[in-house]
Amino acid sequence: MQMTCTPGPRASFPDMYPTEPLTDDVIRAAVRENARIGAVRSGATAPDVQAVWNYDRVRTILIGLAKGGGEGALAIYRGQPGAVTADDIAAVERKREEIVRADPKLALVLSRIEARRHSTAEAAPRPHRRVRRVKSPNVPPQAPPEVASTVPPVIGYGTPKGKPHVFRVKTIAQVWERVERFLRECTDTDPLRPASATLMFTETAAALERPGVAAALESARELLGPSNPAAWVGLGLLYPELAASSPDPLLTGGVQHQWDVPADQVDVAIRLMLAGDPWPHTLMPIASLTLMHRFHWTGTGREGAAEISTCFTHLAPSSSLTPMFRFPFQAADDSFLSYLDRIKKLVPFPLSAKHFRLFQPTSRSGTLVPRLFDTSAIAEVLGR
Repeated sequence: MQMTCTPGPRASFPDMYPTEPLTDDVIRAAVRENARIGAVRSGATAPDVQAVWNYDRVRTILIGLAKGGGEGALAIYRGQPGAVTADDIAAVERKREEIVRADPKLALVLSRIEARRHSTAEAAPRPHRRVRRVKSPNVPPQAPPEVASTVPPVIGYGTPKGKPHVFRVKTIAQVWERVERFLRECTDTDPLRPASATLMFTETAAALERPGVAAALESARELLGPSNPAAWVGLGLLYPELAASSPDPLLTGGVQHQWDVPADQVDVAIRLMLAGDPWPHTLMPIASLTLMHRFHWTGTGREGAAEISTCFTHLAPSSSLTPMFRFPFQAADDSFLSYLDRIKKLVPFPLSAKHFRLFQPTSRSGTLVPRLFDTSAIAEVLGR
């Protein structure tokens, strides 16, 4: 019988946050569920609550290890239900790379911690000694000199608050053609070898009445193996009048099947999405494939640059792409403008000058921080 967290009396701390050993399977499930669950809210299932709690522990362990070692991670939850143990730390360390690849936000946190650590190590200040200083009344106080960062600035591009760009084209085939051409001609990544790929099908009574949906779900099971299913009751439990007026999965509830697609089967997942297109338009997609590509720009004349760009492509009835671009240029000079003029028609969505930022290192830690800068020359190039 499925358990749900429905509105009612406030649960005690152990009830809301049940404990479970952090095995490799639990860690994978926690990372996977976190991508689907934004927050624990009314109507979330008991496994959802468990997954969010486990994922919080995974993040705590990794951040604690990055900041101060295992003891730092152990101290955060010591004495609380589901406390972090030494076995938990060992389990997360074994899965560290997989966890970081699945969570760009966590990767950004860890990179900032690492940048601060390197900055501190390079400065290598000598032990502070208390020295009594005599202040001269005739000499004005001087500010301590700032240490110049060795991290160069870079030009970046991203949408406000990470909002995805929704494609205007109607079919998944058209979207994928644009994305594939962009990745092949402008980057060093293989479109069919993303850093991660997640295929999802939503199974409801109304959806299975469509022969194409039922056939696609069966094909996915045959080609990709068993899914990781998760059931939900839908908002119709709280608002029955809405569920009666619409067969949308968000309202009626159902079962969501998820596959973490391996690299050698990404083309299979793409063919499944193309075969079922057009899919029914619903608030919760009946079928979707999310691809994360990490890459360097090609043709810049600066091969070997460390800047890594990321984009998330969401193939669904309403497809979208979320860009997190970093260009290996320190200013909007002639070389960058010439490169931008060459690639602007290959990028699968229209670029906007107002979304460009200059990522500059801070004087203390060297962490790259986005800053506004003059983009009038960029706007001129994009307007041609």
